[in-house]
Amino acid sequence: MPVSVLQKLPEKWLQELLSDIRGESANLQLCSTRRSAGVPFLVQALLVTEPEATRHTFFKHAMSVLIQMARTSSLEHSESQVHAMNILRALYRDTHLGENVISFAADGVQCALLGFKGKSWAVRNAATLLFSALMTRIFGVNRSREEPHKKNCMTGRTFFQRFPSLYEFLLNELKEATTLNKLSCAGRQYLHPILYPILLLLARLYPTVTEEKNSNMNLTLFVPYVMYCGYSKVWEIRVLAARALVPLVVEKYSMIKKLFVSLSAKSNSVCPTQQWVHGTLLQLQELLKDVSNLLVQQKKAIQELLLAWLEKSHWILEKQNLCMITKASYLDVLFYVLRNGFLHNIDGVTSYVFEEMKDLCSNMSFLPGKEMYCVSLIRLGLIIFVHHEQPRVLFTHFILDALNCSVYEVKLTVLHFLKQLLTNNSVSLLEFSFDVGLESCRTEDWGFCNETDRKTYLVQFIKESKEIGKKLVQEAFEPKNYSCCVTEAFNVMTCLQTSWSILPIQKMQCIWDKLTTEKCSDDEWNMTFIFSGVLGLELYNDINLESDADKEDAVNLLHKWFIEIEGTSLPDRTVACRYAAVHVLLKIASLLRDERHILGFRMIPLWIAVVNLLQDDEPVIKYMCGTVISVIENNSEECDIRNKPVVPQLALKIAVTQFIQLLGSTFPAHCMSVLLQWCLHCNLDENGYQGDEQPFEKGEMNVYQEEITLTDLCHLELKRFCFDHQHQLISDILISVEHLNLQHYNITKIKAKELTPSEICSLCIEEMKELVPNIVRDLTQYPLPNSQTRKNFILLYQKAVVVEALWGSGTKQHSEHVEHINDIISQLELVKYSDVFLNKIQTNLRTVLH
Repeated sequence: MPVSVLQKLPEKWLQELLSDIRGESANLQLCSTRRSAGVPFLVQALLVTEPEATRHTFFKHAMSVLIQMARTSSLEHSESQVHAMNILRALYRDTHLGENVISFAADGVQCALLGFKGKSWAVRNAATLLFSALMTRIFGVNRSREEPHKKNCMTGRTFFQRFPSLYEFLLNELKEATTLNKLSCAGRQYLHPILYPILLLLARLYPTVTEEKNSNMNLTLFVPYVMYCGYSKVWEIRVLAARALVPLVVEKYSMIKKLFVSLSAKSNSVCPTQQWVHGTLLQLQELLKDVSNLLVQQKKAIQELLLAWLEKSHWILEKQNLCMITKASYLDVLFYVLRNGFLHNIDGVTSYVFEEMKDLCSNMSFLPGKEMYCVSLIRLGLIIFVHHEQPRVLFTHFILDALNCSVYEVKLTVLHFLKQLLTNNSVSLLEFSFDVGLESCRTEDWGFCNETDRKTYLVQFIKESKEIGKKLVQEAFEPKNYSCCVTEAFNVMTCLQTSWSILPIQKMQCIWDKLTTEKCSDDEWNMTFIFSGVLGLELYNDINLESDADKEDAVNLLHKWFIEIEGTSLPDRTVACRYAAVHVLLKIASLLRDERHILGFRMIPLWIAVVNLLQDDEPVIKYMCGTVISVIENNSEECDIRNKPVVPQLALKIAVTQFIQLLGSTFPAHCMSVLLQWCLHCNLDENGYQGDEQPFEKGEMNVYQEEITLTDLCHLELKRFCFDHQHQLISDILISVEHLNLQHYNITKIKAKELTPSEICSLCIEEMKELVPNIVRDLTQYPLPNSQTRKNFILLYQKAVVVEALWGSGTKQHSEHVEHINDIISQLELVKYSDVFLNKIQTNLRTVLH
């Protein structure tokens, strides 16, 4: 076949496929379910592999045809429309197409929005998927579960300059949607299907200071229609309309004034609908959230007129208004007013909040939206204490009354406030750079950065308040309390390090009982475990060396807790558990030195936990654990800014060395047992390697380095340790083999739980004898090693390393051992497969013989 014909085959296939999608072929039936199955991938494969020399002619033609089909809205062509949308979705998601596909983004948005008006459910569903893909393509992957992150937004000016055709389209569609939506005012509920996606798109925009009033694409034309959507009977439409209004408003001061005046005017006329009031208040909230771009004169004007506006709109808070949702929204507006410093005379607001707090504690009658109102009331009260000086007693009573409230959202709000107040960067322990499955909530901006002196004052007072500390303990150990409240209570106590009126050993015993006996959620257990780090350090420092009975009880309790830390650090535990374990280690890092010489060999589980976490799969956990090593290196008491984290691989080396230096001379048997355990450590799972052959040659891959890093580190320390203690190896040292990875020991059921180094060396040689035939057989059957063979390589290498370290350091050398090693080397030399790692194993064994 000529080359010219071959080159035209992809174009021919593409044309045939597009004609099939249009339904022109009677023989081929395409399935529109399951997102058109493999049809999008077929088109994607043809277009992505198009040569650069063609200048993407096929791609541009295909996109034009697909967009035309996606625009065709009729029941006859609904299946073709679904196929076209599904293919477009796959193409917009493909990163290989880069900027080529972004030039068709505006057309894709139009197709998706028009698809929302489709009469067929399949079309509307495909339009939803296409719109989602385009939002991700244009604005990026969303970084927040609630409001869009600033990095996932775009200025209105930039957006419409990149996609100018969308300006007229969105404006016309919004006009049509709001016009038809007015039918609901006549008693008939109607929600235009295109309204929600348009508002969702506009809500991703944000205002710019350089917005031109006389631009060809004047964003203010959208404002009356978006404001009208803010009065919809659908809650979510009102919320989205409030968010979408902010980037469209050029004169923010004028809009704030207009909304306040409208609320004041309505109070003197016929009572407006609650939807209208709620929508107006939501729009005020969004506009007041960020007033940084307001001029100083405009801020002063708002301050002067605000008191009069609030007096005229105070009717919303009166008892005649039974709608708790509008009351809550009004209190939220007051929250932002106080946070921005617009209101200096707060006597009326303060008296209202404290009067309502009395009714809140005494009368909790059920009304729709009561929980929202309570939360808004608490937030308003807290912002008063942050920005305005109030008596200490009043603050204490306010916090205690809120924590005594039966509405758990109120408790949670206060606990979140205390947590942010007590943490340095307004970020909790549980709010880190990756999602670990722990309880995480959005952090409210309380304006602490503008009130540093007030924050310092409140923090000092909370730390000194015994009443608040006692109440937090009650919240944490209340058996019928909500799990999220218990979690946050322990979180606050961890930051506060509050003291109980009981002995440290009793505190630790309470926490230990909660960790081991009570049934609780994962988040609650993890936060309780993190808090135990504070109590563990306190108990260690409180141990009385003169009383043997007290010392023994405390040390035994700490030892059980250390074993739990080791278990929590294992790789089979959840990321959240391991994250909690590294936080505990950060709090008790100084215990690893045992400067009081109380713990002895009992702190070995802590060192094992450190080594486990330094090899964790999560980079953040390894990085944090490196700080623990920095604390030990600097001989400091706790983790502070001076303790920079050490690179995990270097930290692993330092940890092994420090472990030997601190415990090697005092507890040689325990140290040697741990070193052997680390040398023989292998995390590979046997169940995952059945029939896993390597299909492609990948050259000299370093597939072993990650698994044998710890083995190589411990090998050097083990050789040095054996040399220093060679006079003791046979006669005095008995090594516990309970945790050693020795299969031959388990199979033969040796009754002794402690073996000499010579016996361990013999066991390793026996296991090597069993591993080598399996390796030879696998490499004979398959040209390349599969996963099981690679695991056998690692096990063989580890056994060879142990034999090489123990051999000749006082161990008994039998003639049959020499014969076995010679036999192993001979078998490995027969293997035709050449591998650097296999050569390294043979080198270690030859070192043994010499």
